[in-house]
Amino acid sequence: MLNAGRITREELCEAVWSESVQKLALALGISDVGLAKICKKLNVPRPGRGYWAKSRGARKVLRVPLPPLKPGQDESYVI
Repeated sequence: MLNAGRITREELCEAVWSESVQKLALALGISDVGLAKICKKLNVPRPGRGYWAKSRGARKVLRVPLPPLKPGQDESYVI
């Protein structure tokens, strides 16, 4: 689980794909929209709609890999 403070792209990506954005945002003390904006700023892919329902079922769901950093892009974010 993430803690408020400095978060790297790799930590955020791992957390977003292991637990829902709503639960992570609640644990960090921010809104889910705020966490989604942080993901967008750091270029971290998030699971699409229905990911958690599909992953609990018998369907195979693929995880999107973390893309490389863009020039001038931050590698971490402070909450």
